[in-house]
Parts: sequence; C-alpha cells; structure tokens
Amino acid sequence: MNQRQLLVLMTKYLRKHKYKVTATKQYILAEGELPVCLVAHLDTVEKKPPTDIYFDKEQGVMWSQQLLGSDDRAGVYAIIQIIEAGYKPHVIFTTDEEIGAVGAQALVTQKPDCPLENLKAIFQLDRRGSDDCVFYDCDNPDFTKYVESFGFKEAHGSFSDISVIAPAWGVAAANLSVGYYYEHQKIEILKVRELEKTIEKVKKILDNAENMLSYTYIESLKTYGWGYDNSFGWANRCVFCGNPVENGQFHLVKENNYSYKVCHHCYNTYYNNDYSEGNNEPFDFSQK
Repeated sequence: MNQRQLLVLMTKYLRKHKYKVTATKQYILAEGELPVCLVAHLDTVEKKPPTDIYFDKEQGVMWSQQLLGSDDRAGVYAIIQIIEAGYKPHVIFTTDEEIGAVGAQALVTQKPDCPLENLKAIFQLDRRGSDDCVFYDCDNPDFTKYVESFGFKEAHGSFSDISVIAPAWGVAAANLSVGYYYEHQKIEILKVRELEKTIEKVKKILDNAENMLSYTYIESLKTYGWGYDNSFGWANRCVFCGNPVENGQFHLVKENNYSYKVCHHCYNTYYNNDYSEGNNEPFDFSQK
C-alpha cells in the first residue's frame, strides 16, 4: 500500500479494536488502555510500494529489488502483532517522517499538551539493527537503564518522530530496533527473527506497564548537534553510526530528494559496493 491507503486502513483497524481514534491526513492518534505509547511512521522513502518481495525462510531474511520499505513498515507490522496478541497500548502512526517528521510536527502543533492520560513512556519502532535503543536528545539515565534491562543497548541515531513528540509532551522516549539494514537503498533487507525478538521485548515492557515508573523527558546538556532541517541534513554527525564528522571526513549522499552525511567507514560499508546506485561521489560540504 502507499502511505495514504495505509493511513485509511490503520484508522479502520484501530477502530475495529475499540480504540478511541483521532485521525487526520497527517497522523493517527489512538488512545488505548496501557500507559505506554508505541509509534511508527507510515511512509517510506519510495512513493511506489514494491510489487515483488522475496523471503528466504532458512535465513529469515526479506528483500525486494524495488526497495523493501521496512523503514518503517516493520514498525507498523510490529504494532499490529502486539495488538493482535491482546495488548492495548496507546498508538501513534505518523506520515512523512522521511521528509521531516511532518506528521509528528502536525500532531504536537494541534495537541501541544500530551492528550494521553498517565502516559509513562513512548517507544518508537523505527530503528535499524537488532537491539539498539536510541534516545536522541532525551537524557534520562533512569529511563535508559530501564529500557536496557529488556535487552536493548544504547546507540546514537539521527532523527525520528520521537525527536519531536517527546520534548513537546515532556515524556521520555526511545527508538527501538526492528531488524532492518541498509535502509533507503535497493539492497535493504529485513531480518525477520530480529524483528520478532523486538516484538517479544516490547510485550514484556507492556506486561510491566502498570508497575513501571513515569519517565520524564530530560533535555540533554551535551551538544548532540544534529542541526536538523527539512532537507535531511545534519550538522556534524554521520547519519548511520552517529560519530562526529568534520569537513573532509564525510561523503554527502544525495538520494530521493534529501541529503545526509556519511563518514568514510559507513560509506565504504553501505555504498562502496557493486549494488550502489546514483551519484554518491564525495562532496565537499564546505563549498555549499
């Protein structure tokens, strides 16, 4: 499905499961019964959905020659599976995260105060890898320790919807791995077993939701320095590993009408292969 079709479907799906739903063209806000909110975005970097998807049952790996789009359809799938298992957390589905968290921005503009009663924490399911938890500019050590107790490990990331929602509502948030790799590229893959492990971890978090503490968003005093803007440029960090980069230490990669910085190591890992496409030559950012 394209983003608009999925927005309509998920609105109907949540109402069928007795959620109190607020649905606009930019987001879905569904009020559940557990004091935890799960977030995923409905868009991918490709406007056209893939028509051919392949699955290696032995390896547990999915891919498509047309770009799989598991960033963030894997997160949407995870939330569906959690609801199907009988859990009823609050749910947010956003649109156009890939072009600047447009749906999340609309949500906090229209609802500047948290509309979810007794919300204790927010979890976005929109991170590459198997066991990462990313907090962006939220620096609440107790929350970090709590999330890691479920088998996740703190990592650095660039930007996602919770970078907008968490500080606006004052609630601590983490982005959790959902098993995809090489996102935004034709060689993207989804490791299904890793996605399933995250789903099980989130279920354990929800099992303890009534007893967990309420975690407040605490702004980091560190210079995280993403310098985010709607052209998907970050001031001084690699979009893949989060390590600082300076002039001459990165490639500026331009894809699908946005651009981002990639350090030499990650560029060699993700782009310097026979499958890369497009003009991904090194670019001196100081010239712009």
